[in-house]
Amino acid sequence: MPTSNERQAQSKNEQNKLVFIEHGKPMTTSRDIAKIFEKEHRNVTRGIDTLLEEGLKVKDMLKIEHIFTEIDPSIFLLKNFVRVNSKDSYGRDLTEYHMTKDGFTLVVMGYTGAKAIAFKMAYIEKFNEMETRLRQREEKQLLTMKDFVRIGGSGF
Repeated sequence: MPTSNERQAQSKNEQNKLVFIEHGKPMTTSRDIAKIFEKEHRNVTRGIDTLLEEGLKVKDMLKIEHIFTEIDPSIFLLKNFVRVNSKDSYGRDLTEYHMTKDGFTLVVMGYTGAKAIAFKMAYIEKFNEMETRLRQREEKQLLTMKDFVRIGGSGF
């Protein structure tokens, strides 16, 4: 029976296999999403197909709703999703998607269930941690600027 450390190492090893480098970017696949969230792969790819179709309609909706953003949905989708077609051993067409972290996040934010909720909560926690670090860095920079001015840095 594996020890706690061995189980953690095995879990970490499995997580590392879920992410790979493609064209210099960390990526994962629709097959990995299906495995992680215990879904059938064809349902995952169908969901991604729908997301991509709907995503292309977003730009017009943003104009209609007067939502101003610098995001070009077609560029965002192209940067974050790659459709990969291949054949299985019987010659049947196979489709899977390779996607970036942002693509992965866009896909799974729509999922429900315990694993999806756990992912969303972890994502929110990490986002909050990053926000705290950024605020601390900003406060530190402000203190440094105040010190600079107080010491006489205005003499340039």
